[in-house]
Amino acid sequence: MKMVRAATGLLVAMLLLAGGLYFFRNDLVNWWIRRELASSLSQVLGAKVSLHDVSWEPGLLRAGHFRLEGEGNLPLESLAAEGVRAPVAWQRLLDPAQGRLHIETDRTELVWNGRQKAAASAAKSTTGPGLPALDLLVGRLTFRHADHSGWELRDMSMRAGCENGVWSFSGKDGTAVLPGTPPLKIERVSAQLRDGHLEIGSFAVHDSHGGVLGGSARHSESGWTGEFSWQDVGLDAVLSPAVSTHFEGRCSGDARLSGGTLRGSMKITGGVSKSMPQLVKMASLFAGENWNEIPWETFRFDFIRSPDGRMEFSNLEAVSGKGLSVNGSGHYAPGSLGADLQLGVRRQGRPWLVGFVPLLFRGEKDGYLWTSVRVGGTPAAPTEDLTARVVAALAAAPATEAVEAAAEMPGTAVEAAGSLLRGFLRR
Repeated sequence: MKMVRAATGLLVAMLLLAGGLYFFRNDLVNWWIRRELASSLSQVLGAKVSLHDVSWEPGLLRAGHFRLEGEGNLPLESLAAEGVRAPVAWQRLLDPAQGRLHIETDRTELVWNGRQKAAASAAKSTTGPGLPALDLLVGRLTFRHADHSGWELRDMSMRAGCENGVWSFSGKDGTAVLPGTPPLKIERVSAQLRDGHLEIGSFAVHDSHGGVLGGSARHSESGWTGEFSWQDVGLDAVLSPAVSTHFEGRCSGDARLSGGTLRGSMKITGGVSKSMPQLVKMASLFAGENWNEIPWETFRFDFIRSPDGRMEFSNLEAVSGKGLSVNGSGHYAPGSLGADLQLGVRRQGRPWLVGFVPLLFRGEKDGYLWTSVRVGGTPAAPTEDLTARVVAALAAAPATEAVEAAAEMPGTAVEAAGSLLRGFLRR
């Protein structure tokens, strides 16, 4: 009798356990999958992997959250994904490194560690047998550097693949952000990562006014190389804020990058310089003229930008409908300014200007009277030698009666010149 009771009790217990296992089967299976899959992925990638909100139904694995941390075998600080889906058979859950894997995510954030040598060494290790062939489709990708420096990608749609340790990427839409410039809308980008070296096959981005910037770039042990071209891009996207506040317009050009140095040429359309003190003061030579804003019909130059932020320009050619022309070369750096310029003022309609030769202008060529301008100092405290020479010329010309004699100016014009002189002397 006791044996019957014991057998009956054991049977009831087994039935209760079986019922409990059946009732909680999905939770148990998902718990096992979350633990075993995270462990397998950690071994494959050589990094800490965590999975949350994991569920599996025949043929489809889901994870609400996926996170990878540490350098591991990938040149990443971290990778976090939401809304992960992967069509897999249950056998694949036991060995995720076997066969091609297709994964889709709603949103992914990738944080680059910024350690080039470590990243290259880590990426080379992905050529081993551990990393499976992979197809990845990301609804919205965000890319940034761990130290928040450098460029960023926001909300870009991306497709990626990995085959024998070589990664390929293609993306569209979203926004590219470069330090100190307005955001750029992404039209397209394609790239490949092989042995730790990133090659951007092509890209195209737009500014907020429809300007286009495109090109290609490659990274190797010696640094970045690339070719770029742009059309009708706003100057605030390529010039520092300190410069773009005094100059507006749209630019086109092309450039080559090698060893961190960018060399190219640029032309500006619709260029307007604003509130440049030297030109504003020089306009005082001419009654009724205002040079607070000067439109430039022609504005082109060659440039070299160094890794330290130094910008050199040469072969400058600028012509304004207000009767100005500027040629020369110079540089702009975080701690210094320098330029040797030739400023020409059109003589037509201003016959009295010859009265300032050679006090201010050295001579005439192509219908312009020319004077040199030397710029120095720093961006915070620039210096130039034009203003002092304008004041000196105004002071000397009436005294020698050069203005009236050379230009046969009427008395009212001479009086106007004297008024200008007195105005300058009070400043």
